[in-house]
Amino acid sequence: MAFGSRKLKFSGPSGKLTSSGAEYRQVWHCTVTDPLDGPVTVFNYFKINGPYIGDFYTNGNESDSASFLDEIDVPQHIDGSATEYQVVCTYKPLSISGGLGDAQGGRRSGIRRDYETGTPTAKPWRWHYELSVSFSPHQVPVYRAEYVSGLVGKAALLTTPGTMVMPRNSANTVYDPPLEKDDNRLILRIKIYRRLFNIDLAKSTINTVNKHQVTFGIFESDKLGKPFEGIYGNFAEGTLKVASIDAAYRLEHTADEEIEFYEVNIEVHWRDTGWREFVVDRGLNIAQKAGEANGRGGVFSADPQPNGGLSTPIQGADGEPITEPQLLDGNGRTLGAGLDPVYLEYKLYTEIDYATDPFLGAIFVRRIK
Repeated sequence: MAFGSRKLKFSGPSGKLTSSGAEYRQVWHCTVTDPLDGPVTVFNYFKINGPYIGDFYTNGNESDSASFLDEIDVPQHIDGSATEYQVVCTYKPLSISGGLGDAQGGRRSGIRRDYETGTPTAKPWRWHYELSVSFSPHQVPVYRAEYVSGLVGKAALLTTPGTMVMPRNSANTVYDPPLEKDDNRLILRIKIYRRLFNIDLAKSTINTVNKHQVTFGIFESDKLGKPFEGIYGNFAEGTLKVASIDAAYRLEHTADEEIEFYEVNIEVHWRDTGWREFVVDRGLNIAQKAGEANGRGGVFSADPQPNGGLSTPIQGADGEPITEPQLLDGNGRTLGAGLDPVYLEYKLYTEIDYATDPFLGAIFVRRIK
């Protein structure tokens, strides 16, 4: 069950002209591999691979490209076929009057109500994204760093310049506590407006990390119709984390109607090293291995178990348990002299596809522009 293929059948003016400019249309012939695949399969393919909401119209001249993809329509099957769809992409020009309704990227509709009847009016009101960017300083322990120089004699033979190691002294002992470094994080504060706010969808994204590389951008046009890019960025997989979401109900009034909507604020943190943690393998104990000497004149009778393995304290030269953690080899034994530390990777947060998530998919696309 998957998307099969697509072919562009038509691209050009739709025949509709407004005071803001011309409207354009693309018609795609698409197929899926299984009759059970519905319009959502086709829509998700366009979301990931483009064109998608907010993209420039690219099949015309510079003036044409001032129109942006406003609507993707995936109707029912073509001529009764269970695996063929016709997709219509409609590109519309931006309003240049300013204020509500003049932006295209990620627009959302509010509910407009007539003052006299209180019933929703047919035409929705439109808003754009708002975005602020800042950097927040953090300090994190250094478990891996590139060694440059300083060691001499036999100590220099143990660590080659240019290799990534856990910082240690000339006696080949790691620093405890470890060194620290700055870990400045980019903070994206995104404000969007939604007609409805689903708490369950929002809370399912808190403390999640992007599973795939994604793009976020706000694209606008100047009054001459020439497109330009505003705030824009690509983010590698595993580097974004949703830190917080809050929403507030809003009601705005115009001359003859009221508009209901939700103002949603999303804070996303970016970390260039990603949100998985790499911890050096070290400790005060070693794993028990059946048949190996237990340090007390006997041998271990059983191997470690998957949940709560058996272990025994590492003995120092004086025969007493050590008090400082010692590097381990990834197999529960002490690391041999001169060998690089072993790092254990841990996934602390759930990783999801931001581009197809029902809440975040309106903000991120899994495509590099």
